[in-house]
Amino acid sequence: MERWAGSKLGEKAHFLCVCVDPSAERVAKKFVKELNLQHCIVGYCASQEEFPTFPAQLGCGGLVIFDADGRIAMGKTQSLNEIGLPAFWNADHAIVALCDEDDEEDDAEDAQRRVYRDMNQLRYDVMNGGARPCQVPRDPNAGKEERQKKEEAAKSLGSVPSVGHDEMDHEHEECTKLIQKIEKEKSIRAFEDLLTELVEHFAHEENLLKEKGFGSNAPSALSPLITHTQDHKRIIMVVGQMLERAKQRGVWDSCAHELANIFETHATQFDARYEEYLATF
Repeated sequence: MERWAGSKLGEKAHFLCVCVDPSAERVAKKFVKELNLQHCIVGYCASQEEFPTFPAQLGCGGLVIFDADGRIAMGKTQSLNEIGLPAFWNADHAIVALCDEDDEEDDAEDAQRRVYRDMNQLRYDVMNGGARPCQVPRDPNAGKEERQKKEEAAKSLGSVPSVGHDEMDHEHEECTKLIQKIEKEKSIRAFEDLLTELVEHFAHEENLLKEKGFGSNAPSALSPLITHTQDHKRIIMVVGQMLERAKQRGVWDSCAHELANIFETHATQFDARYEEYLATF
């Protein structure tokens, strides 16, 4: 949203982020500060009465796009959770069409600078001070090697930040150890153990969040618990499919790195959301 708002599209459309967290005002201000948001509009719902009266969902589940007359042009764009970065690319095309852009040369250049093309770049920006709209290199791969070296030096394969809960942190570490074991031994047994560990960990995490009321104040489409649970189901399905492939053809060279990317992305996009919430108990 910040890159869109800081691009040429920001001169023709408003980009609004609305926080529906239980501590909405505090979290919204935290996002502005930690992600260095300077262009997009950030708001919050102070109570349930202020939640949208039209169908809506969390941003990771799809964006809502309005036309110039305030009518809903798209009630739900494709989901980042389901298809990854192409969800943003497709939303970008829809916004451009509504804005009636006519400078194709400038569009192509601006599009390269306003929409993420690399999930590692998105993750890096989120963890290191936020998006830098209209300041990325022309070559989307420029600086990639340097970023990867920094990330690899800072953490081992599959490791994720603490969520401030001892049991959850321990279970995350167990998953990390199994991913590293798959990388080292190319073991089907370790792969099976990882899938079992993920199933058990996800069930434990979901029960913990339900017990603490995480997301209970929001309608289902805006509940962070529901989107979190949906991503758990997606991961189990994907890892299960990868395991079946490994059983048929053996564990391939990039397998552990693919598993680590899935695990780390989930931790960044979902687990980080409940850290502060659990800290209040």
